[in-house]
Amino acid sequence: MSRIILKIQNMDCASCAANIENVLAKAPGVSSVNVNLASEKAQIRFDPQKISRKKLRRLSEKQAMAF
Repeated sequence: MSRIILKIQNMDCASCAANIENVLAKAPGVSSVNVNLASEKAQIRFDPQKISRKKLRRLSEKQAMAF
């Protein structure tokens, strides 16, 4: 398992953070996700053979821009 911490901008509320967390948690290879609204960061544990860091970044950015 690997770990990545992503900076996530454009989160305005706890609902935004929860939605981003849910989307990331459903991605294949992700074992745990913790999105912190106050620090604007997502901490993700994942299997790099199932999902890349680049894909995780894209998923988080896409979801953050939806709000």
